[in-house]
Amino acid sequence: MRTSITHIYEFRDADIGAADQTVHRLSFRIPKEPVTKIITASRIMFLQGADSLEDLFDKLLVNVTKEYPDLLKSQLLEDFNKIGRERPLVLNFGASVNHVYSNQLDDSVCLLAKLAEPLIDTSHSAIPVRLVFLIISPAEQQNKHLKLLASIARLLNDKKIRDEILHAKEVEDVLFLLKKFEHHAELKAKAKEQLAKTPSRAQNEPTEKDENE
Repeated sequence: MRTSITHIYEFRDADIGAADQTVHRLSFRIPKEPVTKIITASRIMFLQGADSLEDLFDKLLVNVTKEYPDLLKSQLLEDFNKIGRERPLVLNFGASVNHVYSNQLDDSVCLLAKLAEPLIDTSHSAIPVRLVFLIISPAEQQNKHLKLLASIARLLNDKKIRDEILHAKEVEDVLFLLKKFEHHAELKAKAKEQLAKTPSRAQNEPTEKDENE
């Protein structure tokens, strides 16, 4: 089933609480696609700061356009900036999630920036931002794209992992934390699935009617 994801960005500053709630629901209701499948050390950046969200997008896209020379940086910047202006998603705990599609990719790309100095771009939001995710996916992979957003939502809903990422000293530490979080989340999901398949004790116990027959 093809699912629209445009609703994820339909929030302004007045609706930040609603945006948080939507990300919370997304983290539970949608199947996940591990972010660590498409994020590498070269796609994680530690930055001192940025003058604006547009400036941050520009810095983040440098590495990915080196990795994929056919990607038009100018077009990606235009797309991300348009989303930032029209449909910003800045969450109460200081994270921003941004995503676009590109016909010049055959697989999704995820970028993560951690800012030493919080970015406050009043043209987008008054909330200081320290974690920024960018996702770029092929236009025909909307289902996978949504699953990636769900994985990021699950990640951002966990205060412990957010704090650990913010306090990480090296890019490799962030990558390790992401992999550890997704591994534990996968084990948890499997345990929950197994529990759902196991008949409860009450179901297995004979009823009074059964005993009398």
